[in-house]
Formats: sequence, C-alpha cells, structure tokens
Amino acid sequence: MCFVAFAVRFIGGLAAGNGSVVQGYIADVTPTDERAGRFSMLGAAYNVGMIIGPTLGGIFARPGQGPAGFRIPLLIASGLSAAAVTGVFPVRPREPVRGHTTDQQPSRWSMIGTAARNPVIRQLMGLTFVVGFAFTGIESTFGFWSQHFFRWGPREIAVCFGITAFMSAICQSMITAPLSRRYGEARMLAIGMVIAVISMALQPFAASGAWAIALMTTMAIGSSVAFPNSGALMSRSIDPDHQGQIMGLNNALGALARVVGPFCAALIFSGVSFNGPFVLGAVIVAPAVWLAVAAGRSARRLQQDPCRQNQAGVTLHS
Repeated sequence: MCFVAFAVRFIGGLAAGNGSVVQGYIADVTPTDERAGRFSMLGAAYNVGMIIGPTLGGIFARPGQGPAGFRIPLLIASGLSAAAVTGVFPVRPREPVRGHTTDQQPSRWSMIGTAARNPVIRQLMGLTFVVGFAFTGIESTFGFWSQHFFRWGPREIAVCFGITAFMSAICQSMITAPLSRRYGEARMLAIGMVIAVISMALQPFAASGAWAIALMTTMAIGSSVAFPNSGALMSRSIDPDHQGQIMGLNNALGALARVVGPFCAALIFSGVSFNGPFVLGAVIVAPAVWLAVAAGRSARRLQQDPCRQNQAGVTLHS
C-alpha cells in the first residue's frame, strides 16, 4: 500500500508540468503590459485552491475508519481534476497561430544554454531557486516551530495557512496588477522580495501567535507581489515559440528548490536552532533583491540594444 501511495504521488508530480504549459499559454494570449495581472490571477486561483482543497479534505475525511476514511477526499480530488481537464478543451482552440513554425523543437540542453546566455532569464531563474529554497524550507518546518513556541496543533496551523492563502489571493487578484502597471514589473519584484526578507527576519521575534500569523501573511504578500512580476518579466524575454520550454525549465528549478529547501531547513531546525530556517531564509533571499534589480536592468539594456538580444538567443518583447 505504501508503494502505491508513492507511485501515485510520483505520477502526480509528473503531471505538475502543466504549470509551465499554463504559464506559456497565458503569455501567448495576453498583451505584454497585462501579463503581470494575468499571472497574478493565476496565482490567486492557486491560493483559492489551497484554501478550498484542504477544507474539503478535512470535512470529508474520516480518520477513524482507517485508510478507507480518506477515499472520499481522494475521489473528490480526482473529480475536480477531471473537471479541469474538461474545461481545457473549450479554451485550447483560442491559442493564436504562429506566423511561422519550426519543424523540430530544440533539445532541452539547447534551451538550457539559451537560458544561461540570456541575463534576464538567468537572473530570474536564480531568484526562483533561491526564493523557493527559502520559502519551502520555512513552510515545511513552520508546524514544528509553532508547536514548540505556541503549542499549536493542526487546527491552529491550518487557520494560519488559510489566512495566509486568503490574503495572498486578495493581493494577487486586486493589488499586484495595478501596482505593476504603475511602477513597473522589475521594481515591484524587488519590493516584494524586500517585504519577504523583512518578514522572515522578524519571525523569530514574534511574541505571540497573532504576530506569527501576521508575519507569515506579510511574507506571503511579498511573494504574491513578486512572483507574478517575475513571470511577466521572464515572458517578455522569451521567444514566443519557446515560452513553454523556458518556463518549464524555470519550474523544474523551482521543483529542485522544493526538494533541497525542506531538507536543509529540517537539518538546521533539528540541529542548530528552532529559528534557523527563518534566519537562513532571510540571509539567502536578501541577495535575491539584487537579482530582481539586476534582471530589470538587463531587460532594459536588451530592449534598447538589438545586438544584445541576438547574443542572448531570444527576442525581447516590448
């Protein structure tokens, strides 16, 4: 039974590649100046799902019945996945047809080289890994941290993450896009990173559960401001024919961060300090602010110099 559970999760992980496809599709059908807003709505949809999904699972789960008590939540999840697949078909024909196509897509190694040559993509991918490393490390140890300092149980932890997801959804659906249009994607990306760093650094000094929730929420808001702008800035720097591939590489780097981050955070939490994951997160995310600023500067230089665009291997869209 344990092997089956791991196999199911493995297959589910393979299916997670649809995230880069969705991002590439949104970039294809959205004008460049509206992409930050559309990516924000995508993030808001994920956050709403993070609220509703665990709620449904908690309502319909019956732990007292053993493994059979978890079948109904799994069947609900399966049904929602089927509904999502069905919902894709009416949308798919609207994807714009390219004026030119290539007979053969470049290999993944070629696209890695393209990403490495483009300064905007390289810097944003570095940001994806560093921030993903820190955030997932904090998320994976937060339950133990809150239990140690505040004696929280599953209910209090669920409330904390529910509030965090709700505020992130509000931010991404109503605030991120207007701010990006007014102040620019690169600037808002850097501001979001600064908010996240400050929240991480202050979390060890939280004197109560309410302060812990407030700081987790501001950290999530910083992420909600930053990442849609990162995706929009990246989409401007990718040739339209290769958006899915580059974003897929970016998501793969994020997945690697979600493996390494919790592992390192758990070692620090158990062997160094209960506050270690927050301190580590603040220390390694602080340089990501520089990556955000550097990516914005690189994007402006590429936009102003067609020769640099050719050297980078992709077309920058204004």
